Amino acid sequence: PRVAVSAGGQATLNWASYSAQSYNFNTTLFSADGAGSTLNLSSLNSLNYAADNGIRSFTISATNNGVVNLSGLVSLSRLRPSDGALLRETLTLSTSGGGSINLSALQSINNDTQGSYGFAQTRFPVGSQTLTLPALTTARVTQFTVGSGGVVNAPVLQSLSLGNELILSTGSTFNAPLLNNINGTLLSLTPGATLITGQLSQIDNTRLSVSGGATFGSQITDTNYNAGELGFS
Repeated sequence: PRVAVSAGGQATLNWASYSAQSYNFNTTLFSADGAGSTLNLSSLNSLNYAADNGIRSFTISATNNGVVNLSGLVSLSRLRPSDGALLRETLTLSTSGGGSINLSALQSINNDTQGSYGFAQTRFPVGSQTLTLPALTTARVTQFTVGSGGVVNAPVLQSLSLGNELILSTGSTFNAPLLNNINGTLLSLTPGATLITGQLSQIDNTRLSVSGGATFGSQITDTNYNAGELGFS
């Protein structure tokens, strides 16, 4: 089921897991809109957003001071499609106007892209808001787009591997002091963006782009670069 609360409405659902497999159309899975509106899904431990077939866009949103509580969610994933299946899904977790999505227990984002036409991506359009992921250690095929004034805090994140995108605008901050693996990540920096990482010992298949006088690279300790898995020219 899809759940939406608004105008101060509140709902609590005691689910342990959730699958979007039955939704073969674009849809919002969970939403909370308006002051006092709270969707409590704190019992949810895992979420899989793979569809049966097709190109699908799913959304979880919190707007205008609404709250989506996913404080028990440990694993967010899109499981591997069957060979030959045409599956291309995105899951966007979006906040605006003071809305918030509580992901305080999220440890891993694992999007398995194997299959003949398989592709999936979890997206965080942070904009000028603050996104805090205090337990996240690894993310795979995840996009962070951080606008001016936006902040991402990921204090224990160690790995961004295989198909990630990290796009930082002027005045944005991405704080991941333990990050050491950006294998397969697209990294785009503009002047005035702040990127805090650990020593980057793995940068294979990474695409790096800086513009307008931005600098990056002093934290790279990897001594060999392999682009053999990019799969395109």
